[in-house]
Amino acid sequence: MIINKLLNYCIAAIWLVNGLFCKVLNLVPRHQQIVARILGEQYATVFTKAIGFAEIGMAAWVVAALWPRLNAVTQIVIIAVMNCAGIYTCARSAFVGKAKFTICLHVHTCYMV
Repeated sequence: MIINKLLNYCIAAIWLVNGLFCKVLNLVPRHQQIVARILGEQYATVFTKAIGFAEIGMAAWVVAALWPRLNAVTQIVIIAVMNCAGIYTCARSAFVGKAKFTICLHVHTCYMV
């Protein structure tokens, strides 16, 4: 039981740090640059902050431990969508050739480690 709570707090901390520091406070500009590539420069700031606040909300939801299965599925879907968007923007950028998607997938996964 204690290990579950500890894991939940760790997961919540990841959402909180990514939402608050990386996006809302824009301490990691790469996040806003990725949003700008997908949605355009004019919307990047607003949407990056909105994503950040949603991630802060996710942290609160994890700590609250309400509807844990729905929470887990929601997290999986959100992470999959964000990673697919990251891979898509990578594939559209500087890489060329037939192995473009594979290279982008590898580069993007390395950023997550």
